[in-house]
Amino acid sequence: MEQQRIIQTISLLSQQGNHAEAIKRCHDILRQQPKSQKILLLLSQLQLKENDFKRALATVEQAYEIDKAQAEIALQRALTLFRCGKNACALAALSSLRSYAEKNDNGPLLIKVGHIYTMMEQHQPAYECLKLADTTQPNSEIVSAKLLACEMAVGKTTAAITRVNKLISAAPQQTEFYYNRATLGHWSKGNNHIEQLHAVIRQCQNPAQALPVHYALSKELEDCGEYQDSFAALKQGYEIKRKLMRYDVANDIAAIDQIISSYDKQWFKQAINTAGLEQELSPVFILGLPRTGSSLVDKILSSHSRVSSMGEVRDWAMTMVRQSQGAGSNKFDLINTITRCDMKPIADEYVAAINGYAHQGPILVDKTPNNYLYLGIIKAAMPNAKIIEIKRNPMDSCYAMLKTLFRDGYPFSYSLDDLARYYHRYHLLMEHWFQLLDGDIIQLHYEDVVSHQERHSRRVIAELGLDWEAQCLDFHRYGTVTATASVAQTNRPVYSGSVNNWLNYRDFLAPLADRLASLGVDY
Repeated sequence: MEQQRIIQTISLLSQQGNHAEAIKRCHDILRQQPKSQKILLLLSQLQLKENDFKRALATVEQAYEIDKAQAEIALQRALTLFRCGKNACALAALSSLRSYAEKNDNGPLLIKVGHIYTMMEQHQPAYECLKLADTTQPNSEIVSAKLLACEMAVGKTTAAITRVNKLISAAPQQTEFYYNRATLGHWSKGNNHIEQLHAVIRQCQNPAQALPVHYALSKELEDCGEYQDSFAALKQGYEIKRKLMRYDVANDIAAIDQIISSYDKQWFKQAINTAGLEQELSPVFILGLPRTGSSLVDKILSSHSRVSSMGEVRDWAMTMVRQSQGAGSNKFDLINTITRCDMKPIADEYVAAINGYAHQGPILVDKTPNNYLYLGIIKAAMPNAKIIEIKRNPMDSCYAMLKTLFRDGYPFSYSLDDLARYYHRYHLLMEHWFQLLDGDIIQLHYEDVVSHQERHSRRVIAELGLDWEAQCLDFHRYGTVTATASVAQTNRPVYSGSVNNWLNYRDFLAPLADRLASLGVDY
């Protein structure tokens, strides 16, 4: 009873952000009870929050050795191994946990294992775990909702539509399901849910609950060609989202400016990892702003027999955080610290991490869009890495982001002015990288890929030093699965319906166009 009270006190300190005091309390108790698994677990969780990776892993391993049968400890160990870049060990740990959960029909454990698989972009095993959990808890809305996300990620669109309709019927107040459904299909005037969505909005108890329904309504109205009403619904949605956030685009702009000033020619010349020049099979990075077509290009490449996509993994960013121990908790400290880091350990740790996923390869694709922030560091650490930037008409790009309700990230996409200002800085950053790397970036325009698919697919395959394979034209039948906002579109053949889509909203997007023009961005 006393230990439970102590754990509650430490947990409260953690929730308040007072990690240092919480960690001190853990150590105080462990001096008296060195084999307390509950305190060791709590301490490991706190150390992980503080990015103290080595200590977090050592602590959870200590707890695990005391009693390997404790599932909660084993789960924390798997998560910590992943956060430490030891992906092969993390997957082995998850496999053992999965086997145990399957043998014992342990649905709650399967859900937790599936969650970590999802964090690792391992969507197929995550789907399999949740599918089995669904049979052990057939009436669980939580399980069904998680399984819906997995079905969307692995391309089981028909099953996902069936599931989301059941979820809406069972829990109409859970409004995120309406947005899921809207993104899974292409709607028409004879087949839509517009009246239902209007009714749901009227019944919502607060703006936050109505938020995803506004986005769903905008999507279905756009599909039906009702552009004025579509934008009106979208505007209501993004204005609600913006008010719910504490965000200042000026901070992101300042970070990009610091990146540009910190990573210059002199730094690059001194920092370059010459040992990386001997790497024969370096990773491929597909990057750019979200909704510009990176998922499409990723699908095309990963349909090649010698290419495997890892999806939107976060291994590069996590590697930099690990290598910059003591950099502080904000991005400005990280930027400064990385300029002084040795690039070889960063490259070695990243390669070890991605090889741990055990993809067939031999060429691995990292399509995490945000890697554009680290492009110079990537090339300094791995000079032979191939960089593919996906470009798109600025207005189409900004509108595509504006109409997407992202699960997380991209806070600049909920305001026309924020969008214009961030896009401009992104444009300057990519110009900086292009000059720094003497043009060693493969640039692909989304509009070119959808209008002349074979020509530009052949070009990029050749740039990677690969022989052409006809199956790259049938990418929707092959390749990777990934949890991306455009998953429904990338699971079908190339289509050009999104090219110049912004023109349907020319009047409504005029403030965005004017702001971009004032910043010198041509569209």
